[in-house]
Amino acid sequence: MNTRFLIVSIVLFIIILVSEYVAYASLHYAGIIKSSKLEVLLMLLGVILPIIFIYSMLYSYKHYSLFNSWINSISSVWLGIILYVFIASLIVFLLIMLNLYFDLQIPIKIISNILLVFIISLITYGVINASNPRIVRWTVVSEKLSQNWSDKKIVIISDVHLGSIRKEGFLKKIISKIENENPDVVFILGDLIDGPSFPYEKWFKEFSVLKPQFGILYVEGNHEKYSQEYDKFKSQLPSSINNLTDKKVIINNTQIIGLDYKESKSPDEINKELEYLRYDKNQPSIILMHDPKNTEDLSKMEVSLVLSGHTHSGQFFPFTTLVNSIYKKYSHGVSYTDKTASLTSAGVGTSIIPIRIETTPEIIVLKIK
Repeated sequence: MNTRFLIVSIVLFIIILVSEYVAYASLHYAGIIKSSKLEVLLMLLGVILPIIFIYSMLYSYKHYSLFNSWINSISSVWLGIILYVFIASLIVFLLIMLNLYFDLQIPIKIISNILLVFIISLITYGVINASNPRIVRWTVVSEKLSQNWSDKKIVIISDVHLGSIRKEGFLKKIISKIENENPDVVFILGDLIDGPSFPYEKWFKEFSVLKPQFGILYVEGNHEKYSQEYDKFKSQLPSSINNLTDKKVIINNTQIIGLDYKESKSPDEINKELEYLRYDKNQPSIILMHDPKNTEDLSKMEVSLVLSGHTHSGQFFPFTTLVNSIYKKYSHGVSYTDKTASLTSAGVGTSIIPIRIETTPEIIVLKIK
């Protein structure tokens, strides 16, 4: 984990510096950056903020402090700004080339200023949007499940990412909205935590107000594995949360099975997991898993409903386009594969950069009919 994180950090740092240089060069040529003091300030920020981001992340995996969480949040927002400034600088660079080769007299400075104002507005919206989870309602049609669940209210959350950026106050917002729905069952589909250390027991007490009839069922995701305090985290999960990872329970005449996260699983591995958990294809079933990538394999096992998260629906452009191209119909929302229904949550929290653009931080209320 440490070696992998170090390699990723070095590569990320180089990418950030290159992106910042391209953005700086384009904006400088466009006449946006003129002051020598501003040049020095931007150069310093361009080097210092990525270092702060990487250091604060490394520190947060072993220690929790409010100060460190704030500087991690600020420096991570900087990454979002740089991404969009880099995209804008490519547009500016293209306009510069058009002026040079075709003498089009495009007002580059005016366009650059408009782009910068747009980026600041977009990032501000993205931060606010990501911090305000909303109730989103979905309906799934399933003959197998409808007889037992048609009059029940199911609430689903995934990808809360509690840690340095998404803190106790964010969890309180989520719990309050769930409580107002008065659900019969709550499913948590992985990445409850982000990986960094935090006061687990204190924050998790927020779940005590939820008392759904069929309980709170939880399956782990990839970010739980990133935690360097994994055992401590698990030991401080409240008793009200049933960790269903690699387990099966019968609730309301339905098999509910939690499958553990793995980067890649073959169809044979999926079959063996279900066989080990004594899955019966003739009975109604709900599979909880973090990543929807094995949904088609589960459909061949005639699973009634698959619930997953992980994708964040891309979280923000351009990753929204990338995720949609990878996961296709499983990237977000309800889909059907043969007789198997599936629902992928866009998640309620954020990973790495605390912004959401083109996506909604969602708490799903699911109706089965």
